[in-house]
Amino acid sequence: MTESVSSKSEIARLIPDLHRFARAVAGDRDLGGASAVVQKAVGAETGGPEGLRGRLYAELIRLNRLEEATGASAPMGASRDGDAAAGFAGLPLPMREALALVVIEGFRYAEAATLLGVSRDEVSRLILDARRELARRIYDPEAAASGSAGRRTPYLRIVK
Repeated sequence: MTESVSSKSEIARLIPDLHRFARAVAGDRDLGGASAVVQKAVGAETGGPEGLRGRLYAELIRLNRLEEATGASAPMGASRDGDAAAGFAGLPLPMREALALVVIEGFRYAEAATLLGVSRDEVSRLILDARRELARRIYDPEAAASGSAGRRTPYLRIVK
């Protein structure tokens, strides 16, 4: 009984993280869909607390890939120029998954590789490609040089 209570409290602690990850990899899809995927992942969990975090994320990845493959809720992609969130949403799913696991959720490269079913080198490549693509989308030098209307180069400003 203690194991069951421990698992339930660990799942409850992980719910906000799972929602954040589901929204990140879902792109511009309906946020209700991300919540439904989290609920399915938690409902499928049957093991004890050991390795629970990894099992829940693995199930979330599996369910999200299934939804995307069936076309149930495909991401719409980037919708606003220079917007990092929109640029992230427009990345291919493998890049979104790798970047979200390592950068947002704090998994190590080796852990992310295991969850994604790829090598550590592939995770490194996916993250590098994702960062390059995001930089290209946000800081498009051709548009900035030509002064295209509606396109701006992001900058930091000092706020006092």
